[in-house]
Amino acid sequence: MESLRDKVFLITGGSSGLGRAAAEVLLERGAKVAIAARRAAPLEAVARELGGEVLALPMDVTVKASVAAGMERIVDRFGRLDGIATFAGLTFAYRIEDLPEERLRHIVDVNLIGTVLCCQAAIPHLRKSGGHIVTISSASARHREEFPHMAIYGAVKAAVEKFTLELRDEVKRDGISVTCMSPGSFVTEITGNFDPDHTEQAYEVWIRDHGPDSDGMQEPRYFGEALAHCLSYPRGLAVDFMEVRPNVPTPKR
Repeated sequence: MESLRDKVFLITGGSSGLGRAAAEVLLERGAKVAIAARRAAPLEAVARELGGEVLALPMDVTVKASVAAGMERIVDRFGRLDGIATFAGLTFAYRIEDLPEERLRHIVDVNLIGTVLCCQAAIPHLRKSGGHIVTISSASARHREEFPHMAIYGAVKAAVEKFTLELRDEVKRDGISVTCMSPGSFVTEITGNFDPDHTEQAYEVWIRDHGPDSDGMQEPRYFGEALAHCLSYPRGLAVDFMEVRPNVPTPKR
């Protein structure tokens, strides 16, 4: 396995949750990291907390010009780009018939369009370095016992997986490695914007249809360690797909 020291990585969604944990692990391994999110103030606060060679990069992954400008800032600051991981994402828990159009489009824009735009902008830089793209799916794309009423999120993450398959074929002759990683349930802020009433409905369905226990939740750092492992393979060798899920029966209430 190769050292990550002095390699340069972009982590979208890097101000919280799995993205922040991934950035922390990479920095500990000596990498230089740009963490990207829309809001500058909390992003800069996280950068100060992380320490090390970290760039706070305000960026909207759903806007092509914002993504392109962000990539240029990374190269201006660090001189190169060795990899990206597309953690920026969100979801809401709604029955399909109740999901507001605005939130439907938001889920698709951030999770799918944002992933595509970031990959498009990164490819020219990664072609130079023989770098690595890591897209982020979700266990919700494959496992029905995951939290319910997130049909669009699961569908979009399935689309991310198909996109990743096609991307891998397109860029392998450029020396770019591509991995899709799928997290199960980790302790993050992703449910912070859920509507309480609709979330309660989803809980009732979750317990009714899949029993009183889940596989539990784990700390985000473990997923960050898994990402670092994937990024440590030498050029020409890559993990195609990795799913990391908790495995401890835990009461849902």
